[in-house]
Amino acid sequence: MADWLERFVEDGTIGESQLEEARQMAASLGITPEDALVRQGYINGSDLGRAQAAVFNYEFMELEGVQIPNSIIEQISESVARDNVVIAVGNEGDAVVVAMHNPNNMDVLDKLRFLLNKDVKVVMATMESIQGAINRHYGQTETESVDTMISEFTEKTIEFS
Repeated sequence: MADWLERFVEDGTIGESQLEEARQMAASLGITPEDALVRQGYINGSDLGRAQAAVFNYEFMELEGVQIPNSIIEQISESVARDNVVIAVGNEGDAVVVAMHNPNNMDVLDKLRFLLNKDVKVVMATMESIQGAINRHYGQTETESVDTMISEFTEKTIEFS
């Protein structure tokens, strides 16, 4: 079980009975206890993200309303961002700072290091906020972005002399 969830009891966010209720719900539904706590409304995704970041020793970043410069966004292709639920949020020295919800996913980290040919520094964010940032910066869906690009391209007039 996720013993780190005891932190929510220790800091008074939830009671011991609420944690036990979440564990029972998780067992019966086949979900994690942390997901059960969120579903029951005892904590929100941001609370969960902050707690996980503290446990894993990562910075937590709220992405709602954050405008990321295109020069940063363009470091990771839209398909990679969507497929792996990651988004570039900055640069730190020679490293690309990437927001992800599961920093223990070594496959994604290795893929990013390979594709970027740079070190990757991870900050944690909720999956929902990363998906929202992807939609804000790349468009609602990959198809919409391609459609927009095609329409912009076809609207340009080319003059031949």
